[in-house]
Amino acid sequence: MHFIDVSDETATTGPDPDRTAAMQRFHVRRTDGTLLSGAAAFAEIWSMLPGWRIAGRLARTWPVSVFLEIGYRAFLPVRPAISRLARRIMGRGRGAQ
Repeated sequence: MHFIDVSDETATTGPDPDRTAAMQRFHVRRTDGTLLSGAAAFAEIWSMLPGWRIAGRLARTWPVSVFLEIGYRAFLPVRPAISRLARRIMGRGRGAQ
């Protein structure tokens, strides 16, 4: 597995997705070149992790995959606010030490 932090402006994502698209959704590229995004990308990662393989297989089945994608799309608009809140909380935690 190889991870690319696309929030790093110097990161190279390849021809697709471009950096802007990569920042909007979670993506995984399989070794055969197939690009997955959203809930399907999470299912792919889970299927490779010990202890998560069953969740990965389950996440690929219908209707589970449909509900996970709907949940993922609902989560995307609130993700920036959650990130800001987490940074604020983590900043307070560091200052209290």
